[in-house]
Amino acid sequence: MTRSRTGAGAVTAVLILFSIAPAFADEASVSTTRTMMLKDINPGPASSQTNTAPPVNVGGAVFFGARDGDSGDLLWKTDGTRAGTQLVWPSQPVRVSYPPAAASPVASTGRLFFGSLDWKGLRLWRSDGTPEGTRPIVALNGSLTDMVNVRGTVYFTTDGQELWRTDGTKADTTLVRDFGPDSYAFELTNVHGTLFFSSDAEHLGYELWTSDGTPSGTHVVRNLVSRQGAGSSPIDLTPVGRTVFFVAHRGATGEELYRSDGTKEGTTLVKDIVPGPAGSKPRDLIAAGGSLFFSVCVSGECQLWASDESAEGTLQLPGVPTGPEAVVGDTLFFFSGSLDETLWRSDGTIEGTVPIRELRGAVEMTAVGRTAFISAIAQTLGRELWRSDGTKTGTVLVDDIDPGHASSYPFDLTAARGSLFFRASDGVHGVELWKSTLR
Repeated sequence: MTRSRTGAGAVTAVLILFSIAPAFADEASVSTTRTMMLKDINPGPASSQTNTAPPVNVGGAVFFGARDGDSGDLLWKTDGTRAGTQLVWPSQPVRVSYPPAAASPVASTGRLFFGSLDWKGLRLWRSDGTPEGTRPIVALNGSLTDMVNVRGTVYFTTDGQELWRTDGTKADTTLVRDFGPDSYAFELTNVHGTLFFSSDAEHLGYELWTSDGTPSGTHVVRNLVSRQGAGSSPIDLTPVGRTVFFVAHRGATGEELYRSDGTKEGTTLVKDIVPGPAGSKPRDLIAAGGSLFFSVCVSGECQLWASDESAEGTLQLPGVPTGPEAVVGDTLFFFSGSLDETLWRSDGTIEGTVPIRELRGAVEMTAVGRTAFISAIAQTLGRELWRSDGTKTGTVLVDDIDPGHASSYPFDLTAARGSLFFRASDGVHGVELWKSTLR
């Protein structure tokens, strides 16, 4: 899609050149990578990387939250080296909040925008990674519920009821629209430079809205259900080029797939996949290679579908998506199967949707260039980090970080600077930030 785990106090960067022992031959193949723990922030077996703000790529620098044992969730950054992994503001450490306390931090114009809850209350901050460039923007009256970058402007909601915009300065942080005490806005989504979201304002029930950042330019796109207060309840807003796909409910067709170009006339049903009021209930929408992929579950049986925006080009594909997904280049990688899971790839065509290899217990997957990195289980190795280039022979273990049957539990997989950043434990140190780079 989208929204897991020599010598105390010392950090050793190890160059891993794999030669898998014969006992592991049925579980892993040879992989050549450089994998290293970046810093033992909370020295020894204690963890610095649990229940903290996840890594965010900001122009190649990775910002993340960490606990050093004495302080709470503080803002750190790394350039991928030990020396470059440090507190953003050492003399005045800044707390960084994360869900559910605040919306997830976002990157915009080379800076991180984030909520920070301290003794002064909840405030919106920005940081370029330097002390002088790390400053509060504005105090928030209410919770920071959603945030998104749209062409260098950060839009956010407070308590889900007010839509704001900011360029990173207090002077240009303005209220776009107050939806009222009984109305909400959620799923702020950037679609090729245009903001879309779902809201139940104006007593319409939840419908698709858009905004250009002005009060007059913030309006409902189309009222799909004309009965006042009913609403079509759009969810899973997903951009594909200049089009936003979403799932909406109308009485005659039930929950089905819709598309919009931001105009009333251009907001239409894509296909009535399951005719009648029951609907097909599409879920897990994800874009890859100009196509939309999604799951349809009918009578307990799930199927993978793809769409090119037309009814004729909306078709069922092989495979049943049951696990994590990732977009690798123009290809969708996904897992299928409930017990003996299999990694698949798809280019949006029936003939181009094929299994790659069996790989069990996958819980997270992300792409770095044209390689998928996966947190998955090998029977003799526990949960460790894997990678795949889309072929069976190219789907291999990256590193047995916590050796033997134990698991390192890699999670929060994040791509930056051509490398993978992730959190894991090697069994000696607690959960810390690691990096893996293909050689």
